[in-house]
Amino acid sequence: MASGIIMGDCPYCDELVWEDSWTLDRFDRVCCVKCRTKAGKKAAMELKIKVMMEALEKLSPESLIATEALFKVKEIDGEG
Repeated sequence: MASGIIMGDCPYCDELVWEDSWTLDRFDRVCCVKCRTKAGKKAAMELKIKVMMEALEKLSPESLIATEALFKVKEIDGEG
């Protein structure tokens, strides 16, 4: 049974992570031991997308326009 200090929210299951049942995932984020050992490809991909979206939000509008143009070029070339 979990008890003690709350370490944070698990990025996989969004439940509280307690001090007696936590570990770090490959992104060095605090997560549940059960999620770390059972996290499937979907959960890992969702977290990777979340991290990438957070990084994109920090970019300037000019950078976002350039990034969007790059993706459009890849789609036209058939790489997307």
